[in-house]
Amino acid sequence: MANSLENIGSMIRNERLRKGLTQEELGERVGVGKAQISKIESGKGLTIK
Repeated sequence: MANSLENIGSMIRNERLRKGLTQEELGERVGVGKAQISKIESGKGLTIK
């Protein structure tokens, strides 16, 4: 399961970079902090329900 979360995080990171956004800018757009974006991109801030 952790590998799947890391893959999702990697896809989010790649899309963020493709759009030229920083973690802070993405966080502002979605309403979370830069630290949370970092966790999500590393697969540590995601859960699957």
